[in-house]
Amino acid sequence: MSERLAVDSLMTADGEVVQLPTLGRLHPVDAEGGRIPLDTVKLFDAEGRFLKVESYEFSTWSQRWVVHLGSGRDAYADCCYLRRPDSFERLLEDLGEALQRDARGGHLECGYNLAVGLCCERIPEDDVCRRSHCAGYGASWMVNDIRDRIEHLCAGTVEKDRGENK
Repeated sequence: MSERLAVDSLMTADGEVVQLPTLGRLHPVDAEGGRIPLDTVKLFDAEGRFLKVESYEFSTWSQRWVVHLGSGRDAYADCCYLRRPDSFERLLEDLGEALQRDARGGHLECGYNLAVGLCCERIPEDDVCRRSHCAGYGASWMVNDIRDRIEHLCAGTVEKDRGENK
């Protein structure tokens, strides 16, 4: 049997004890309500841009989690996304970018994976992917990501359709 510790207050640096409104504040939550693990190093903003996370901090003043980003910027965790916000238009843009990169580099899957952030390898000046780290996996990463995105987007469309019929 394991013990569980429930925390209902925080002590600030100056010794003030602040009551937490709910136990849900013990960890950051993203804009969609998903729990953000404290070891998460990448999030996305509302426009789908990648955000590199340096650290997390709970603000007793605002009663919100603050995400400290690279370059000295901060954001509230509940304004960020664990998954890149998506739409059919964004999917088409990513596929178009992959096709443009493919025309220059010769590897469609690498172009797509770079466009959506699945691959973090830096493309050299000649814009040709070396594929050393993802040989054999790049195409499956691309296809799986496209399939997951379409499923997620279709599920959202079905939910919207059901809501409109009521």
